[in-house]
Amino acid sequence: MAQDEEPSNEPAQPRTLLLRDIVDGQLRSREGRRIGRVADVELEWAPRGVYIRRLVLGPEAHLGRVWSRLGALGERVLKGRYEHSIEVSEIEEIGPNVMLRDTADAYDTGGADEWIRTHIFRFIPGGTK
Repeated sequence: MAQDEEPSNEPAQPRTLLLRDIVDGQLRSREGRRIGRVADVELEWAPRGVYIRRLVLGPEAHLGRVWSRLGALGERVLKGRYEHSIEVSEIEEIGPNVMLRDTADAYDTGGADEWIRTHIFRFIPGGTK
């Protein structure tokens, strides 16, 4: 904001975002701590457009992006134990990272990133770097 502009109480104009701006984005808490990556989003279809409602984290959503059958297998085996979501109202800023409003302790992400790193990425050459 420029120095001569007065702060406004009006809500900010809605921003048009593409899924590529959000999916795979690193989630960071208010103190800058990495708490996961966005694996998927939940959308709501409304008369005025499509709106993002939740960010989805966890291995099941990641597995489904690799191959739909792998995602279905992940759902049967993991039964949602590692699947978590964060409401879109918790997003402070979207840029190279998806910045959240609260501290890391306020979000139950279940250590999904660590699970993915140790159970999936370790089989991919260069995946542990």
